[in-house]
Amino acid sequence: MSDTANTGQGRDPSSDDRNLAMVGHALMFAAPFVFGLTALMAVVIAYVRKPEADPVACSHYRYQIRHFWIAFALAMVAFIALAVGIAFLFVDLVRLVVANAPGDAWEAVAMQVTPEMPVVFFVGVFVFLIAYALASLWVIISSVIGMVRLGAHQPMGRAPA
Repeated sequence: MSDTANTGQGRDPSSDDRNLAMVGHALMFAAPFVFGLTALMAVVIAYVRKPEADPVACSHYRYQIRHFWIAFALAMVAFIALAVGIAFLFVDLVRLVVANAPGDAWEAVAMQVTPEMPVVFFVGVFVFLIAYALASLWVIISSVIGMVRLGAHQPMGRAPA
């Protein structure tokens, strides 16, 4: 028959949770490079698995959820700043076209207009770049910290007193 005996025990569910938590950290690590799509997958896994996870894996899931929402808030600041900058650029360009509207086609060809870029556009782009860089660094560094601690079988956060 078989050389091995089946003891009836399945795989350790805590190792499955540790593996899924590690996958979650890896998905969070990849998130800045794919505009956060993998972070959504990681946070869904964390929300689904957190209630039935062992304490170490549960602390990692909480960590992933918390860091997802902080990075999400930073990314929203970035995209709002970019949207405001683009809106001001659009309004300024429309104002330029309306103010210098030519009477006929020949006048439009001969007309020389020098548009000025609004300062708000550059401020919006600058704030976008800084906030997106901070959110990206936040997610990458927190993911590496989580992977290292999970690899050492240590929970995230403070140890219970």
